[in-house]
Amino acid sequence: MSDLRPAVYTAPPTPAVRLPQASITADWSPISCTLIYSTQEAVLGDHFFGLPLLLEAFPSAVPVATEGTVRHMEQQIQEPYYTATWKTRFPNGQIAKPFQLAQALPYNPNALMLGAYGVFKDSKLA
Repeated sequence: MSDLRPAVYTAPPTPAVRLPQASITADWSPISCTLIYSTQEAVLGDHFFGLPLLLEAFPSAVPVATEGTVRHMEQQIQEPYYTATWKTRFPNGQIAKPFQLAQALPYNPNALMLGAYGVFKDSKLA
């Protein structure tokens, strides 16, 4: 039996910032976070804007992602996109800075290796 374990956390809804072009204000439900972990390693699915806080709490953690995901992270923090898209929705320092980006994993278009446990494949691509 494998010692890999899953854990899922779904954050409760929080009030959304009303954007100028929006006609209604509603609660925003943050994405759920999925953790697959063992005693030695873990894979966490979450938004990368939380990396500075994660690394503050766990300084020896090493965030990794696919090359495509790292490129997406880089695009998301470029101006003017960041301010127009993210800062307007999460004003007043709600997004932790300085940004921390993941390190790119060796190229594999549809799989992720977790230690000696094998390859996790993207079911949409496999």
